[in-house]
Amino acid sequence: MHSSGDAVDFTTCGKLNADEVLLKATGVFNCVGLNQLESGSKLSFIHVDTRSSLLYWLSRYDSDRGKRVYTYFNTVEHVLAAMRKDKQTDWFGMVV
Repeated sequence: MHSSGDAVDFTTCGKLNADEVLLKATGVFNCVGLNQLESGSKLSFIHVDTRSSLLYWLSRYDSDRGKRVYTYFNTVEHVLAAMRKDKQTDWFGMVV
């Protein structure tokens, strides 16, 4: 999707709080994900694409599994609730 111009990943070089950018992006786009760059990192990026269906996700690198783990949600409220409950990843301490 990136090569066809239907999606984009972006960062602000660690200048903005990830949760604030996520909320702003979900106010404009229907399909948005917050992605931790690497395990234990406070750096992240936002992925948005132009599909019309509502889909939100959190993605982090799980070093125990050796792969990226995605968790999908139908509402922004569910994303925020999962961010609050997550004891492994400090989503609210991340920057984009």
